[in-house]
Amino acid sequence: MQANWDIGQLLQNSFEIFKQNMSLFISVQVIIFVISTLFSLPSTFAEVMAQFLGEFMELDNNIILIISILINVVSSLVSLVVSTYLGLGSCQVFLKVLCSQPASFSDLLVSFDLFAKGLGAILITTCAYLLGFMLCLIPGIIVTVGLVFSLPLIVDRNLGPIEAIKTSWATTNGVKLQVFLVLLIASLMCLAGMTACCVGYFVAVPIAGLMFISIYEKLSAQLSAS
Repeated sequence: MQANWDIGQLLQNSFEIFKQNMSLFISVQVIIFVISTLFSLPSTFAEVMAQFLGEFMELDNNIILIISILINVVSSLVSLVVSTYLGLGSCQVFLKVLCSQPASFSDLLVSFDLFAKGLGAILITTCAYLLGFMLCLIPGIIVTVGLVFSLPLIVDRNLGPIEAIKTSWATTNGVKLQVFLVLLIASLMCLAGMTACCVGYFVAVPIAGLMFISIYEKLSAQLSAS
């Protein structure tokens, strides 16, 4: 694969596309933010909820601790499921916009088959990320970059989890450093958006997403041609 993009041009093109579809992207991002926040609340207040249940039911501290852990675990699993679904929906929106196809809020909704494949891929890649970072920082980053296109491939090509993971790795062959740099810049943009009273977040995230899907399309086209 070849990194046939200029980061400055990539950023500029993504910004122009964002401006042309500003209302759609901001509205979609607000919906995602609200849903994600709601489903993360139980985990945030797990200890408070456990204390309340403990006092109400007159439980000892060990039971309260177990309840707190269980709430955290269940909430984390639910958040993983929700974030996977929303991630697939986001990919669907970005892909349609970049392919000049009509896109709307309804594109956030994905089929159960697509969702099942995406969840399978997320579970496998999460284990791979953890294993990579357990070995060292560099292997963790390499694994993360190599598998980063798994969800777009599932949405775009309707691949199964294993096939999407293998194809993502092949898509990033020889360009992992360049892909990492784009991901790093996109992450810093989102972080900067969060610090701007969170308002910039709803602008930065769609632009970062467009950059991400743009390089996916470029690399995917090269892989199909090879």
